[in-house]
Amino acid sequence: MSEAVILGAVAYDPKVVPIWEGFRAYFEAHGLPFDFVLYSNYERQVEAHLRGELTVAWNSPLAWLEAEATAQARGLRAEAIAMRDTDCDLTSVVLVRADGAHSIAELSGKRVGVGAADSPQATLIPLVELAEAGLEPHRDFAVVRHDLLMGKHGDHVGGEREAVRALVAGTVDAACVIDGNHLRGEAAARSRGAEGVAARADVRLRDARARGRSLRRAGPTGMIVELGDLGLDEGAHLLVKRALATAAEITIRGSAPTLAIDLPAWCRAQGHALARIGDGFAIARATTGRWGDAERAGGASMAGVVEHAPARWGLAARGALVESGAPGFELPLADKQTVWADEAARLYAQAAAAQWDPATAIAPVTHPAEVEDAIVQVMTYLIENETAALLVPVRFLGKLHPHFREVMQLLAIQAADEARHIEVFTRRARLHRTELGLSTAGGQASLASLFDEPDFAIASFLLAVLGEGSFLALLWFLRDHAPDACTRDVARLAAQDEARHVAFGLAHLARHAAEDPTLRDRLAAAIERRHAALAHTSGLNAEVFDALILLAAGSWEPAALRRGHAAVVALQVEMDDGRRQRLIRLGFAPADAARLAALHTRNFM
Repeated sequence: MSEAVILGAVAYDPKVVPIWEGFRAYFEAHGLPFDFVLYSNYERQVEAHLRGELTVAWNSPLAWLEAEATAQARGLRAEAIAMRDTDCDLTSVVLVRADGAHSIAELSGKRVGVGAADSPQATLIPLVELAEAGLEPHRDFAVVRHDLLMGKHGDHVGGEREAVRALVAGTVDAACVIDGNHLRGEAAARSRGAEGVAARADVRLRDARARGRSLRRAGPTGMIVELGDLGLDEGAHLLVKRALATAAEITIRGSAPTLAIDLPAWCRAQGHALARIGDGFAIARATTGRWGDAERAGGASMAGVVEHAPARWGLAARGALVESGAPGFELPLADKQTVWADEAARLYAQAAAAQWDPATAIAPVTHPAEVEDAIVQVMTYLIENETAALLVPVRFLGKLHPHFREVMQLLAIQAADEARHIEVFTRRARLHRTELGLSTAGGQASLASLFDEPDFAIASFLLAVLGEGSFLALLWFLRDHAPDACTRDVARLAAQDEARHVAFGLAHLARHAAEDPTLRDRLAAAIERRHAALAHTSGLNAEVFDALILLAAGSWEPAALRRGHAAVVALQVEMDDGRRQRLIRLGFAPADAARLAALHTRNFM
């Protein structure tokens, strides 16, 4: 179809909006353009439909009758094309107190609570049925209405709930509700200490139009399930489900007072056919039911990872059977080519086993004040870079389809790694100082270019392969040149974590590049674009550069400072060589790798 199907629906509660979003996702996934318009009441929806603003309308029974009558008056014809199966064979019930009326006749002269005036199940149908049974409303008994949310046609439970509360409080003698809400009435009675409410067998009412509808009778079977006095709301449904798992037809017997109400409602929800036989019920198992269109979300093992995880699988576990109609989730990172690495599970297991406590990594140290100041400045620099390394994967974690759970878990534990690094670097910086060091505008601009990158592959490339790869060399430098064991241990522990982050970035991008020949061109363009954007910045914080020289020198002697400066220059060469080697591993030609490595930000990350 070239034009979208527009469905009208009434938003009687915020919880129903995901239903229509699920409709839209389902139909669009099957090639049908679809959208919906929500109304506050059915009267406006019927008018909009008759004006031609809607393709179809999801009407209540009362709204359908209104549409049919209004259309006929205007020379049109309204046609019902579908009815949801959960609405079939719905039953209204009249609830009374356990010490109250025992028959319809005993309601004469009493007060009968109903729902809103436009509620078919809690007002219109029960009152008609009582009239047909010989009790005329307002003449033979008082009608106490609970007009909540008029215009919703009883789609909410507000009016019914108030009727039950009035019954529990004793201000009415009976309450009319739909059968599925009967249990709520019992729960309310128990919580208020009342004697309880009951639906008498001869007070149960049914929609007159539903009478005569044929039900496929399961009939007596060889399997009989004896429930005793166990109610469905107490776990009896598990016995029924267990029996239906091995037999297509079963017979249920039980003495729970609500069984005659609860079992039909449960069977409707599950799609099973049910019939009354003698002192029990016959159930025929649904051939399809709610799981007829269910879909398996790939396989649970890594061999079951699919190339594309559809939005309709939502947050279901990989390998789960996903019921049709569940709401879709906007998760753009849903292609295996884009996010997957076979090494993800191994790296996650390694990361989980290698967690360490920042509190125990810090030990007392004694330094000259200037040396401690240098360490504080380096730690301050490390903290802001690790903050960027935490926020970048977290930004994409919320967009990743959970079908790729190994990658999801690895990104999550990487974020936990960075959070731990931030803590341990902060603890080390504040070991002898109350204030931290300097943060430059150029450094912040460099990190902002990572945070603002919208493409997962490019962000992973710039952060993990280039930035964290260079950062890894800096951590090893601190391990080798820090003036105390505490700082050396902090650097070593963080470096072990960062090595995993770099390994995942390389593995994921190498796989991606093998399947997408255009990826390397996009990565190269990203380096050039970032280099041009940061050309006006000052590069590495001068205080950080000087602090590294002092730490590597170990003293203020001129010869020592010369050695320290040479060590920092060697660090920069090592960083450049590491970037070049990683680019070659991703398939770049050596000359291109050297050119691109040289364009990396002077701020290291």
